[in-house]
Amino acid sequence: MIFEDLPTESRFGIPPLLSEHGVVSGIIVTIQGKEKPFGALGVGVTSPRTFTANEVNFLDSVANLLRAAIERQTVEDALRRTEAQLRTAIESLPFDLWVRDKDGRCIMQNSTCQQNWGVNVEKTLEDIPLSREILESWQSKNRRALAGEVVRQDEEHLFGREERFFHTIVAPVHDGDRVLGVLGCNIDITEQKRAEKELRLEREREAALYDLTRTITSSLNLDTVFNDLLRKTDLLPYSAATLRLYDKDSGEFEPTACRNINQKIWRELTGPFSLAKRVFKSRTPAKIINVQSDPRVTFPNHLHELGLVSCLSVPLIAGMRFWES
Repeated sequence: MIFEDLPTESRFGIPPLLSEHGVVSGIIVTIQGKEKPFGALGVGVTSPRTFTANEVNFLDSVANLLRAAIERQTVEDALRRTEAQLRTAIESLPFDLWVRDKDGRCIMQNSTCQQNWGVNVEKTLEDIPLSREILESWQSKNRRALAGEVVRQDEEHLFGREERFFHTIVAPVHDGDRVLGVLGCNIDITEQKRAEKELRLEREREAALYDLTRTITSSLNLDTVFNDLLRKTDLLPYSAATLRLYDKDSGEFEPTACRNINQKIWRELTGPFSLAKRVFKSRTPAKIINVQSDPRVTFPNHLHELGLVSCLSVPLIAGMRFWES
């Protein structure tokens, strides 16, 4: 819009700002956006004059430059917001996430990945202190991903003394037909694996109890029954198992059967204050956390020689009588 005499202008109301500055003639052009105008750009003079086409075109060019700058700023603001949202999402993931370029250099990793494997940004796999086995495994997965394959497999790693399991996914990062690098994640499935192991052991224990019941009901040979009983304890989290039977005539607990333990040394663990007698007398189980320091243990050195640290002793019941231990 061009106006040459503002006081006589009838196409629009006179803005106070122009009147206050004594503007008489001027040009106003629109700063046009893609969907709606961003605003207007105007120039004015304090004396009447006629503007040339070149002056109008110049002002239009300036408005177009402003439009481009505003659009670029809008896009950059949107990219920053998107990047902040993406970074927040990545940092919130409860598993490792990392990205490597086609040369194998780490260009991004989240905090979970840093906690598990250290800060590796700008490092290649060869720069990280890894065992040869892990290094070769990771290199192999990255090569397969760079070739276009999505690699999935379960892995086991030691963190200190803790055994942990991960489901690893490594995938190519594409830009059209080009592969720019690889993205990977390590999902901790340790609890799942432990639950699966416990479930498997529980099923094995149930099967063992069934087999033991069949042995007890089908065999008249006590040695066979006792030895089978102790074999089944291998399914429990115990290093060794023993069985002593109470002899009513002698009043002693006779060594009957043992498993995963030195039989000669074990048979010497008897006496007036043996743990079996204490359990028999109290008719309650005895839990020994440390055989070296618990006063109920009569032969701590012998137990230490057998490699035992803790033990559990329980009475055996026949009918309603505590006649074995």
